[in-house]
Amino acid sequence: MKRRFMLVFLVVFLAFAVTSCASSSNGSTDVTSNGNTGDQTPAVSIENFAFKPQVLTVQVGTTVVWTNNGTTAHNIKSNTFNSPELKKGETFEFKFENPGTYDYSCGIHPTMTGKIIVN
Repeated sequence: MKRRFMLVFLVVFLAFAVTSCASSSNGSTDVTSNGNTGDQTPAVSIENFAFKPQVLTVQVGTTVVWTNNGTTAHNIKSNTFNSPELKKGETFEFKFENPGTYDYSCGIHPTMTGKIIVN
């Protein structure tokens, strides 16, 4: 009986842990506030050779800040904006004035990709 109770408890605990820690399957984040007037500036973290979040949705007029939180240098390359090489702790920001989808990658590590969707 005690063993069955522990098994049920473990299953319920794991189910709760998985659902509460689950994130969006596409790695996207929506930001509804304007980056210039809201309390939070939309941010992308560069870590473990990935942009996090990989997809970020913002409003027109929003400034997005990328921060290199990794130990390796990275940069951001797109058809619309390009950053210099960013070492650990350095940042780059860009203000999105027009709606659209902005794909970008790391010019040093091209398999690192991200997207900003501007509404």
